[in-house]
Amino acid sequence: MIISSQNLEKNIDRMSKIATAIAKLGVVIGALCITIYSLRIHHFPQDLSLSDGLLLFMMGSCFGIIYLLIIISFMNLGIVFSPIIKLIFKLIAWISNSFTSKKTVVKYQLAPFNLTSIPLSVVAIILIFKLGEKEPFLYFSLSTLTIGLYLFYSIYMSCAEKIKNETLKNNHALVIDVNKSMTNKFECEHNKRVQLISLFIMVFAPLFASGISGAILDAAMRATNIRIESSIVYIKEPYSSLIPKDLILDNLMTPKEYIALNKVTILFTGFGKNTIISFNNDSKVEKIKIPNDHIIIVQQY
Repeated sequence: MIISSQNLEKNIDRMSKIATAIAKLGVVIGALCITIYSLRIHHFPQDLSLSDGLLLFMMGSCFGIIYLLIIISFMNLGIVFSPIIKLIFKLIAWISNSFTSKKTVVKYQLAPFNLTSIPLSVVAIILIFKLGEKEPFLYFSLSTLTIGLYLFYSIYMSCAEKIKNETLKNNHALVIDVNKSMTNKFECEHNKRVQLISLFIMVFAPLFASGISGAILDAAMRATNIRIESSIVYIKEPYSSLIPKDLILDNLMTPKEYIALNKVTILFTGFGKNTIISFNNDSKVEKIKIPNDHIIIVQQY
């Protein structure tokens, strides 16, 4: 009973540390993502109140967790398609070996198929089709991201297996060979470094990948309601006079001094004293900063 109680305490402590690490990582990623998104739309919220600051912190945490879930879903999609990816790599290795005398050495093992990856992979498939509807090149970009995340996940897990095996060998060795022990130690340290690099790439590379970062950021921003695309917007004078006539909805009941608009994207709302909207005007995309007391947003689901 004492042993089982100790094991339970260790598991609780381990889970607590993992949860804390995920929360901290979520805050860091959330803050980074909001900063990158703000730079992308050329707007950073100003005149934030204390409540806005707390809300921004909480939203950053939620945003970071949503971003991580998106990345994990794409990684799981790669795991689901791992049999096909393995077949392709085997074919590449066979072709390479056919033309060179030196055989291809496999340093890291590709992660196996796992049934538990199917639910999250469905999320990734939905995201690919939803994002690809607007920008078809994202079908290719997000598929490439899926394969890339799977490969770095495989490297991470392969290194974890090597570290585990080396640790077991050292623990069960009857006679300790100093030279071999030092070699194993260096290999373990090398594998840990490779793990950290792989994890860093999996988490942060999508933020800076051309074409992919914008789509993922927009998707996460929509999930946190910072960015809104399906909505009817009511704008008050004098800002309503800046809107093209073809965006105005004349058949809707509107509050006094307001006009109703459609085909307008809310780029940033929820923090600070202003809301940023964008719309197409001829062949250009225009952005307007509107004070929150001059705009009403009605979301459509």
